This record gives sequence, C-alpha cells and structure tokens, in this order.
Amino acid sequence: MPASAMELAELYPFIFKRKSIRKFDPKLIDTALMTELATFIEELHPLYPQLKTEVKIVAPEEVQRRFMTKPGHYVLFFSDTSPGFAENAGFMLQQVDLFLSANGIGSCWQMIPSPHASARETSSLEYVILLAIGTPNEPLYRASLGEFDRKPLGQVTNAEGLTDLLEPARLAPSGTNNQPWFFTGTSENIHVYCAQKSRLRTRFVGKMDRISCGIAVCHIWLAILNQGKEMEVIKDPDAEAHPPPDYYYLQTLKIQ
Repeated sequence: MPASAMELAELYPFIFKRKSIRKFDPKLIDTALMTELATFIEELHPLYPQLKTEVKIVAPEEVQRRFMTKPGHYVLFFSDTSPGFAENAGFMLQQVDLFLSANGIGSCWQMIPSPHASARETSSLEYVILLAIGTPNEPLYRASLGEFDRKPLGQVTNAEGLTDLLEPARLAPSGTNNQPWFFTGTSENIHVYCAQKSRLRTRFVGKMDRISCGIAVCHIWLAILNQGKEMEVIKDPDAEAHPPPDYYYLQTLKIQ
C-alpha cells in the first residue's frame, strides 16, 4: 500500500536543506533503518502507475563505481521503457532520496556508476539510474537556502503566483546541475517542459534531463500535498502544441 499523503508531506521540509552527499563513512546503515527503507520503497508513488518498475538495494560490490567514493549501498531503479519511464524514475527515486535525508542518511544521484551484470540480471526490466546511499562523512544538510546553486525562479517559469509550488521544484537536484525544467500555467494546471538539446547532446543526456524533470515534479507534488491538495497527471494538447522556445512538453499537473 502506498504511503499516505500525511507521511509523504513529512518529507517536504527536507527539500529545503537536502544536499548530495559524496563522502561516505564506512559505517554501515543501521539494520532497522534498512528495513524501514525497504518498506518505504514498496510504498513508492509512481508518476505513471501503468509503468512496470522495480527498485533494488544492492551492496557496493554490485556496482562499477569508476573511481567514485564507496557508499554503504546502492539503490537501483529498473523500468520498462514505455513513454514517460525516465520522468517516472526521477519522481519515484526522489521520494527515496528525501526519505533518506529525513532519516539521517546521505544519498547522491549518480550517472556514471553502472551495476554489474549480476545486479542487472536480477530484474527483467531495463536499468535506468541509481542512488548511492550511506552514512555521511560530511554535513548532511545545507545551512541555508543560499547554499543552493540554482537558477532564479524567473528563469524556470513565467507563471505568476505559484512560488509556493515552484520554489521547491527550483531547488531539485539535476544531472550536472543543468536544471532543464520550465513551468507555465496556473494554480489549477502546471505545464511541465524539458529543455531541447542538440541531437548529439540528447543522445547522452536526454534521459537524465527527463529524470531530472521527474525529480522536480516530485518536489511540486510534495508541495501540493503539503497544502492538503491532490495532483493528477494529464496531457494537455494545447500546452503540448505551444511549448516555450527551446523546450518540449512532458505533462500537465492538475491540482485538485
């Protein structure tokens, strides 16, 4: 059963102080907390419920780190590759990221490390992305919002009166911190767009950009829950037909 809106809303404050942890202590995560994490993973909310997904916790030996610091574990995300799978991966795994932050555990989205064949073969689905997780060996939280290196809100939206919902999205982590999202709309419908890239760049980072947008949408969703409201993901043909320059349409968030 998915976690309740009240439980998920408890993650909301950590949007404003979480950070990517790249230095891990060799001390293993407490067994009881690992059990809680496994239960939380079973209760993740998808952005697109029709997609088949699997989330697995594996030992660091199951992943080719490529010179990255050794964490306590990795969380691997697998999915079918139907449309929307990358945004869905970001949306779901960011719930894990914030859960870990709320429970004193460090985490970091990583594109370069890759699971060994032994880990990939445990799922019939396609490997998408992973989180490195572990006991932090550096401060877990930011001291202030000033520590976020992000674009001003006016560069990621032209909507007015939506600061409470879009400021959390602005603070979301993204691949190479390129913040590929843009938002338009109203307090009832927020349209989500992703930056267009050259064909060559899309080949290498297109999936990560869509994952990043899914992370930002997760933050919007938690902000909506924090206001006691709900969100439905829909497609808006007019919004899709009229994207901002240099962006393409992903989805519309209908607020209820």
